[in-house]
Amino acid sequence: MTSRGTQDLINEAIARLSHRHPRELTDTRNFGVRMAAKVANGAGSWKFIISYLVFSALYTVGHQAGVFHFDPYPYQFYTFLVSVLAILLAQTILLFQNQPPISKIRLPTTHMTRSLKSTRCSRCRLTY
Repeated sequence: MTSRGTQDLINEAIARLSHRHPRELTDTRNFGVRMAAKVANGAGSWKFIISYLVFSALYTVGHQAGVFHFDPYPYQFYTFLVSVLAILLAQTILLFQNQPPISKIRLPTTHMTRSLKSTRCSRCRLTY
């Protein structure tokens, strides 16, 4: 059995190891910019490219085999879908590129105070 002082030290050590400061987690970009970043990063991935090629192949083969009957051969609806997707991706990528990189965004420093000896968390009173 451990003494009360030892248990407090263990609890404080666990709190230090598991504590993540909001300063590290705060992103000051608004919702639209964060969403544009996610879409731009996802649209440039191999997962998106392969899934788009698979969808296109299934759409074409499904119509040729007679599984789908709502869009005959020139595939006008499919052309419309591809055009809308291209417009949305282009605008999203332009919006994302117009923003400063995350490394240049100023994060709020109200949560932590820094001294020469240590860094102290003002909310949870842990010293690092």
